[in-house]
Amino acid sequence: MFCCYVGYKSGIKPLPVLKPNEGLQLMAIVDHMDGDEERKSGDLWQLEGPLTYKPTPYTVCQFFANNSTVIGLVL
Repeated sequence: MFCCYVGYKSGIKPLPVLKPNEGLQLMAIVDHMDGDEERKSGDLWQLEGPLTYKPTPYTVCQFFANNSTVIGLVL
């Protein structure tokens, strides 16, 4: 049996799916292990589609490129 209280919002959200020619730039907000990669707070990295991104509470999305070619990014 599943009970849902009035005013309760589900914390389940759909996973972001990146299509070909889409990209996502992420930044670590705390030190953590990302698979076999060690990420330090403030580290930036990017993911390129096609893929399904599984977000973690240790990262924040900085930039999303949609159907375009990113030549360079000046910080």
